[in-house]
Amino acid sequence: MPQQLIAKNAALATGHPLGAAAGLEILRDGGNAIDAAVAATLGLCVVIPGMVGLGGYGGSAVLYLARDRRVVAVDFDSRCPLGFREGLVTADPRLNYFGARAVTVPAVVAGLGLILEQFGTKAWREISAPAIRLAEGGFPVDDEHKKHFDRCLRRFDSQSLRALFPDGAVPDVGSLWRQPDLAKLLERLADDGPRSFYEGDVAKQIVRFLGERDGILTDDDFQSYQPAVVEPLSAAARGTQLFTPPPPSGGITSLAIIQTVGVLLERERMNRLDAAFFHAFAEASKLCWHERKESFGDPDFVRIPIDELISEEQANRRADKIRQGEGAPSASPINPSGHTSNVIAADSEGNVISLTATQGWMYGAHLVVDGLGLVLNHGMSRFDYVEGHPNAPAPGKRMQHNMAPIIGLRDGKPVLAIGLPGGPKIVTATAQVALDLLDFEAGPADAVAAPRLHTDGIEPLLVSTHMPEKVVRELTALGHVVRREREMGGPLNVLTIDQQSGAVDVASGEATGAVGGY
Repeated sequence: MPQQLIAKNAALATGHPLGAAAGLEILRDGGNAIDAAVAATLGLCVVIPGMVGLGGYGGSAVLYLARDRRVVAVDFDSRCPLGFREGLVTADPRLNYFGARAVTVPAVVAGLGLILEQFGTKAWREISAPAIRLAEGGFPVDDEHKKHFDRCLRRFDSQSLRALFPDGAVPDVGSLWRQPDLAKLLERLADDGPRSFYEGDVAKQIVRFLGERDGILTDDDFQSYQPAVVEPLSAAARGTQLFTPPPPSGGITSLAIIQTVGVLLERERMNRLDAAFFHAFAEASKLCWHERKESFGDPDFVRIPIDELISEEQANRRADKIRQGEGAPSASPINPSGHTSNVIAADSEGNVISLTATQGWMYGAHLVVDGLGLVLNHGMSRFDYVEGHPNAPAPGKRMQHNMAPIIGLRDGKPVLAIGLPGGPKIVTATAQVALDLLDFEAGPADAVAAPRLHTDGIEPLLVSTHMPEKVVRELTALGHVVRREREMGGPLNVLTIDQQSGAVDVASGEATGAVGGY
């Protein structure tokens, strides 16, 4: 069942109770939504370092700033190492996923630092205090931690195990997991500021660690890395203006699906739990994923027809194809990873944020820097290793990814925010939840609990385990191949804001989702 809360003043949701507690502590201490989201994310970097961490490859965020009455996005995607050359990583595809050559510059610290500096109200030291306590004092290992430890252990070398677990042994369920080296790193950043991660001894230590393992990151990669405040993408949907970060983030595909299904809903009345709706959603998703796979990459390197892809005309063209039975071309499956984090928050001033950040797959490159307790990402796994592909790696190029935080405004005021982890399922889950909220007037808890469908351009269609059997039979009769799947992205975080009272209705799903507010 979803975790749900209706708060009068401020609220947040994220994928772990200790992360939510870190953010709520800052909210209660007078911080704004942005402060709380950064504090919660830092807490998550300690309690779920396999999913997100200080060594993560990056993320993206979308923010509504009440004082300025505007929406901004923040891009903190990592970049391909400046020393990359064709064949340097691709000679052995396994090196794209695990080991030193899979690592790109950790971008999470820089991104959080920029968000806090420009839009928060509190200092980095104060924001990081809950995370430091969690790293120093430890927290109980639960079944979810143990499951991921067991899955990943075979890829860790003995040095990384000792760096992650002080005695080199995986803690048992119920025991405290303390990370003293990570606590010291957080303390250093609290003293010297987040930029010291890139311009001081920390960066040199990471470069040296990777160099000893045949990695290619250099001091120049760290010193040149900068996140950026960027203009968000925007699309209208049923009287609501939806905002999401631009490519290489994945929200453009969510917007395209929302628009296309919206056209179909205008032409034909559908029930939210009818096979007709899920068929329309699946076919719209296939067409939009095909566009994504064909043309998306770093817009600094390749031209993406952004305005066309989220135009009303293109949505109508897709809808016409679906009504005429013209499916999308066959497609290849993509990286199924679902290991990421998201925080959404709103405060009494009217600020709203949805912030998503990641390691990539669980525990990224499966390397942990000794003396820092720092799990390193595998950002290179997010490129397409096909010659000439828009998302092929190149020095300094950002990788295409699936993170798709969304904020919605009505009459210029925020009314909703959505975010979740889940790899490619982020894109479709975000779209389906937005449709639930906008077209079917569902509340956050209802939208979180609803049966979901996912396809990234291929069949079988993946559906929630609680999708009604009648829908599965009817989808099969329509020619689909359908498979039930337990994990459909998440924990899914959703909030809505009542325009009259200002009350915040917030929900988070799955077993670990957590909400907080006052």
